Amino acid sequence: MKGSCINANVPIVQAPLGFQYLHSFEANYFEFNPLDLQRLGNSLTLGELQLDIAGFEFSNTKIDLPRIQTLCPSGQVEDITALVTRLQAPVLVDFRTIIKFQRLQVAPVIQCIRRISESSFGARLCSLEITIDFLNKTENPATNQASADNDVILLSSVLQPCFSMPVLEDLQFFGSVFHPCPCIIVTDDDMPAVARGLKHIRRLTIGRTIYLHEPFPPQITRDYVERQLVESARCAPDVTILQHFALHCPRLVALNLDNLNINVPRASLSLPQQLNDNRHPFVRTPSAQHPLRALDIWRLAQDGRVDSDDEEDGVDAVAVAEYLDVLFPHLDIRHMQMFSFENTWHAVLNQIAARQRSRR
Repeated sequence: MKGSCINANVPIVQAPLGFQYLHSFEANYFEFNPLDLQRLGNSLTLGELQLDIAGFEFSNTKIDLPRIQTLCPSGQVEDITALVTRLQAPVLVDFRTIIKFQRLQVAPVIQCIRRISESSFGARLCSLEITIDFLNKTENPATNQASADNDVILLSSVLQPCFSMPVLEDLQFFGSVFHPCPCIIVTDDDMPAVARGLKHIRRLTIGRTIYLHEPFPPQITRDYVERQLVESARCAPDVTILQHFALHCPRLVALNLDNLNINVPRASLSLPQQLNDNRHPFVRTPSAQHPLRALDIWRLAQDGRVDSDDEEDGVDAVAVAEYLDVLFPHLDIRHMQMFSFENTWHAVLNQIAARQRSRR
C-alpha cells in the first residue's frame, strides 16, 4: 500500500490502520513525526515501512517497531541520526535510508552511519542501503572556504562504521541522488581499503561517487574537486582495482560500480603476487575460486580512444577478458550489464564466454 494513493480527506497516519493484515506501507510526500511512527508500529502487523520523517532531532520519544523487518526512512541527517539512536526494532534486518543534509560538511553523515552501526539493531543488519542527498546544490564553494580542506573525505572513512557490522552481506552506497557530492571521493589508494574493510560482503554497490587518481592529502580540497568536475572529464578507476575485491572479498557474488576504465596497457593487467602463488587457495583449488558472478558497470570511462566512433579501438578486449576471467572464473555474462559503450564491453564479454566454453 502506498500512502500517496490514500484519500486526502483521511489523515495519512490513520488511513492504513483499518487494514488488519497490511504488511507493507509506503508514504510519499508526507513527513511522519515520532508519534506518527510509533502509532504505526503499535497498530499494524507491518513488516516493511517506507516513509519521510521529521521532528526527531528534538524529540525524546522512544520508537518501538517490534515487527518491522525492512525500514526505509528518508530525512535530514539530524532526524535519521535521532531515529536510529532511539529505535528498538528486534527483527529489523534491512535498513535503507536517504540522508539529506544542507551544507557540504560530511561529518554529520559519518556520525549518522556510525550510529546505525552501533544501534540496537546494527549487529543484526544483513542489508544496508545509504543514499546521500545534498540539498543545497547551488552553494558556491568559494563562499565557504573556512572548512574547505576538512570537507573532503575518502569513501573508506565514510564506510568505516560498516566494516564492523558482523552479519552485513549487502551494502549499497550512493554518493548522491543525482549528481556526485564533491565532499566524498574515492582514490586509487582508497578502493583497496574499502575491499579490505568489507571482507565478508556478498553484494556491493558503489554509485554516484567521484573518483580521482591523485593521492588524497594535502592536494585535494573541496574546491579542487569542484574544479575537476568542471574542467575535466570525470575520472574512472582502472579495471585493475577489481583485483582488490578478488583478494579481500572471498564471498562477493555481485559487484556494481559507476564506471570503469578498461583502456589500459596489457602490461598493467598482471595478477597480484598473491594470485600467482600456488599456495593461494584461488590457485590451488578450483572449488575455492572466487564466486563473483554479477559484475555491473554503469558506463565505461571515456578515456583515450574509447570515446571515438570505433568504440573498440584502443581496448585490448582479449587481455581484459583474460584478466577478468582469471580473477573471476564464474562470471555470468548474462548478469554483466553496461549502459554505454556497449560494443566495447560486448567484445570483452564475447572473449570471456569463449574462455569459459573452452573449459567445459
